[in-house]
Amino acid sequence: QPRVADMLATLPHAPARLFRINVDYRVGGWPEPRPGEVLGRLALRPDGDQWLRSAVLSSLRPDNLGEAVRVVLGTPTRKPPATLVEALLRLATTWKQPQALVPLLRTVATADNGRLAGWQFRTLTGLLDTLDQTGRVLATWATDGPPELKAAIAELPRVLAAARVRATDKAAPLEERLAAVPLLGREPDRLADDLRLLADLLTPQTHEELQAAAVAALGRISSDQVPGLLLGPWRSYAPARRHQVLDVLLSRPAWANALLDAVASNHVGAGEIDAARRQRLLDHREPALRERAAKLLAQATHPDRQQLVEAYQRALTTKGDPQRGAALFAKHCASCHRLGNVGHAVGPDLASVGDRSTIGLLVAILDPNRVVETRYLNYTALLKNGRSITGLLAHESGNSLTLLGQDGKQEIILRSDLDELISLGKSPMPEGLEREIPPPAMADLIAFLQASAPAPQRKVFPGNQPTLVRPGPEGELRLTAGNCEIYGRTLRYEPKHRNLGWWTSDDDEAVWEVEVPRTGRYAVTLEWACADSSAGKTFVLDAGANRLTGRVAGTGAWDNYRREPVGTIVLSAGRQRLTLRAAGKLNASPLLDLREVRLEPADERPGGKP
Repeated sequence: QPRVADMLATLPHAPARLFRINVDYRVGGWPEPRPGEVLGRLALRPDGDQWLRSAVLSSLRPDNLGEAVRVVLGTPTRKPPATLVEALLRLATTWKQPQALVPLLRTVATADNGRLAGWQFRTLTGLLDTLDQTGRVLATWATDGPPELKAAIAELPRVLAAARVRATDKAAPLEERLAAVPLLGREPDRLADDLRLLADLLTPQTHEELQAAAVAALGRISSDQVPGLLLGPWRSYAPARRHQVLDVLLSRPAWANALLDAVASNHVGAGEIDAARRQRLLDHREPALRERAAKLLAQATHPDRQQLVEAYQRALTTKGDPQRGAALFAKHCASCHRLGNVGHAVGPDLASVGDRSTIGLLVAILDPNRVVETRYLNYTALLKNGRSITGLLAHESGNSLTLLGQDGKQEIILRSDLDELISLGKSPMPEGLEREIPPPAMADLIAFLQASAPAPQRKVFPGNQPTLVRPGPEGELRLTAGNCEIYGRTLRYEPKHRNLGWWTSDDDEAVWEVEVPRTGRYAVTLEWACADSSAGKTFVLDAGANRLTGRVAGTGAWDNYRREPVGTIVLSAGRQRLTLRAAGKLNASPLLDLREVRLEPADERPGGKP
C-alpha cells in the first residue's frame, strides 16, 4: 500500500484526467493508514487543476485532515497555494480540529521577510466569515481551547493590526489594500478606529474598488453608526456607489429607517432612489416602515411643478408648428440633447425616449427632476486649484473621473487633483424653462419632437383589437391583453392564453387609451404569470404625469396565473394613454406574461383610500 500511495501522488503525469479525479474522490475512504498523507501530496500537485483539487478536498475527513495539513505545510519544496490553505482552514474550523487548525493559523500569521501578504489577509477573512456564518467566534476558543490553539489565536491580532495599516497605506499595492479592508471592524475594542478608517475611504479621491470594499465592510458591521457614515458622503457618490449603499441600507430595518430619515431631511432626494429599490421600501415586511416610505416617496413631485404641468396641458389646445419648434430645440435643447443630426448626446437621445405623448414630454421638460436615472445625474467637481467643473459622470476609473458637460465637452479629472465631488441628485436639465417657452411655443416644440422621432410601429395579432377603454358599471377600467396596442421587438399577443407574452425586449410595451369622467385615484390589480426563475424585475405603469412602479413576483410557473393588487395611481379627467413597460434592462429575460390590468376607483371605497 505505501508504494501504491507513492504512485498515486505522481498521477499529475498520467494522461487520463477523469481517472485521476475518480482516484482523488476515493482515497479518503481507504482503510489503509495513510489517506491523509496521500491526499496532502495530491493537493500539492503542480498542475493547478481546480477540479482535481476539489476532488482531493472532498475526500478529506476529520480523522485524516490533520495529517493532510501536516504534509501540505511541511513540504519545503512546494509552497501551498493560498486557496488551498483557505480551504483547509475552513474545514478545520467547521470540524473543530485543533491539530489541523493550529498550524494553519500560524501559517496565516507568519510574515515573510517581515511583511504579511494579501493572501494571508484574504484567508483570515474567509475564516472569520465562516465563523460568522456558523455562529462561532474566536473569542470562545481563545478562552476555552487547548493551549496550543489559544497561543495560535493570540497571534491573529497582529494580522488584524497589519491589515489596518495596509488598508490605509496609499503607497501599498491596490490588491493588498483590497485584501486588507475586509478585516477592518472585526475587533470590538478597535471598532471605533476601524469605523473611522472605513469612512475615510468613502471619498471621491479614493480608488473606486477601495470605496466598494469599504462600503461592503461597513455593511457587515452591526453598529448604529454605520448608516450615518454611509449617508454622510451621499452627494459625492458615483451612481454605482449609490446603488451599493442603498442595498446595504435596505439590508436591515433600522438602517432602512435611517435612509428614510435622510429622505425626510432632503439629504437624499426621493427621486434619487431608483424604481427597483424604491419598490423594496414600498414592499417592506414591516408595516410601519412601508407606510412611512409610501408617504415620503409620494412627495417626490413638487406641487408647484405638478400644477405647472397641468396648466400647460390645459393651455395646449391647438397643434404646434414643427418648423418653429425646430428653432426652439436648437436654441434651448441642442446643447445637451441630440435628435437626428442636431445637438449633442449629453442627456438621453430624444429619438429613444419611450413616452412621447404630450403629457409625457411636458413632464420631462417642465419637471425634469421628478424621476432622474442615476446615469443622468449632474455632478460638480471642485479641484484643488479652485476650479469647478460640472457635468454627467461619464466614466470612472481607479485614478480618474470623466465629466461630460454641455455641448458634449469632456473633462478628465485625476483623483489626486480632486478636492470634492458633489451631486444634488438633479438632472443637468434646468427647471424654469417655462420662463423661456410659454404655452404656444411649447406646442411648437412638442410638435417638432413628436414629428422628428420615429413613430413606433404597432404590432397586429389575431385576437388583439385596441379599443378605447371607458369605466364599467362600478367605475372600473379593464385593460386587457386583447384591447391594448402592442409595441416592441418581441412582445406578442398569445390567443391560447389571452395574454401578452415574450416580454423580453427593452422596447416592449403595452399601451391602452382610456377615458375617465373626473380626476381620481385608482387601485391597480394585475393578473399575471411569471416563473420564479425570472421574477424580481420592476415594471412601470405610466398615466401621463403619474406613475406606478412595482416588482414582478414569481407565480411558480408561466402557466400559473395570479391576481393581486399592486398599488394605486391617479388618472386625470379626460382621454389619456396608459403604458406598461419594464423599468430597466431585461437582458432577454421575460418581464411577465400579462392578462389584465384592472383599475378600480379607490376614493369611493368605504373607508376612503386603501
